[in-house]
Amino acid sequence: MSITLPAPVQGYIDASNAGDGDALIDWFADNALVNAVTDGEYDKTGLPDPLVLTYYFTVRDDRIVRLIIIHNEPTPAWAQQ
Repeated sequence: MSITLPAPVQGYIDASNAGDGDALIDWFADNALVNAVTDGEYDKTGLPDPLVLTYYFTVRDDRIVRLIIIHNEPTPAWAQQ
């Protein structure tokens, strides 16, 4: 199964994976709301393993206007079947 994401969401993911902060920021509207900041180089001491973050995007006029990031628990093995 393949999923087609809205262009701003796919652009955000591509820029994030490429480590291109400027391209990532370009996908946001000027007055966008973002509730969390993440990066790849940090001390993971005390964080759960695996760390599961869920990203909720709101897109309008081909720009991200809201990004809410929350911490979730991994899906238990019994629920994956």
